[in-house]
Amino acid sequence: ISGLYIDRSDTNDVGLFGNTSQTATIKHITLDEVNVTGNNSVGALAGAFSGGKIVSASASGQVSGEDMIGGLVGTVTEGNVTDSTASGAVNADGDTAGGLVGQIERGNVITSSATGDVMASHKLAGGLVGNLSSGAIVNSYATSDVNVTEKSGNPNDGNIAGGLVGELNGSVTGSYARGTVTGTGQSIGGLVGRSYTGSNTVTIDTSNATGQVNGTAGIGGLVGKTIGPSPTHISNSWASWSVNSTGSVVGFGTSSGAGGLVGEFAGSGNITASNASGTVSGTEKQVGGLVGDNRGGLITDSNASGTVSGNGKQVGGLVGVNQGGLITASNASGAVTGKSHTGGLVGEVDQSGSISTSSASGTVKGTDNV
Repeated sequence: ISGLYIDRSDTNDVGLFGNTSQTATIKHITLDEVNVTGNNSVGALAGAFSGGKIVSASASGQVSGEDMIGGLVGTVTEGNVTDSTASGAVNADGDTAGGLVGQIERGNVITSSATGDVMASHKLAGGLVGNLSSGAIVNSYATSDVNVTEKSGNPNDGNIAGGLVGELNGSVTGSYARGTVTGTGQSIGGLVGRSYTGSNTVTIDTSNATGQVNGTAGIGGLVGKTIGPSPTHISNSWASWSVNSTGSVVGFGTSSGAGGLVGEFAGSGNITASNASGTVSGTEKQVGGLVGDNRGGLITDSNASGTVSGNGKQVGGLVGVNQGGLITASNASGAVTGKSHTGGLVGEVDQSGSISTSSASGTVKGTDNV
């Protein structure tokens, strides 16, 4: 199907199929050069996919709307998307945008991809999926540039952007992201903007991201920020990004939370057999080659080799500040430049944090507590 044109900016559930039944199957369909506009739940193929499966579908062109906008599907309530692609630009004037799918409530994306640029004017954007509430992304990728702007002009409103998925409450396995990710909020990541665990454990395994990440706070080459009562586990993954944190978010303190792999790692999760090799820079505190701020997590068998620089305190070759976390069998080899509380391995460790069998070999420069 070529040249599909839909202009229904006041209508929800807009696409070739506005919405589907819970047992729908869509296979082997190609949409070329679409131009689809709707309100909420908008996609080239389907606005709202309520269940079933999509197999070997593709779309190119552009898709626009307010919330839950995807290059192929706007919202997946339940179901799988397999062997499918989207290459068109996606623009959400509201909350959630994804290169392939805007919002997945329960479902999986398998061996699928997105290559079109993604922009959201507020809160959530992902190169492949905007928000994955429950499910898995397996052997998939995105090469999109992702950008979240400030619709309200207030940086405290959120703004979460990831090269593959904006917000993750599920798993990512064997997947990658390439491109530039830019936002003004607190959760900007090369692969995942924010891991929000809720009642589920989030896992990221054998996945990677390369390119550039630009943001304000909670900036990471792989994951921007992890939050929630359940752990986030990262294993056998890597990032080679240029990570640039431009300052603090008003109302959230003066923390840049910038890391080559993870900006802010909170909770009881672990980072295992993972590494970061990109440069990391921050204008405030908590800047690390692997993790900017480690709050209670376990880091083991991991390393950072990139150059790290910060204009504030708590700057480290591996971790900026280790608050109650355990670091073991890990190392840092990049040059480190900061002001106070600057270290080749860790900038600052609080009384509840610990380090064992780890090392640093890069040069270190600072003004005091170096």
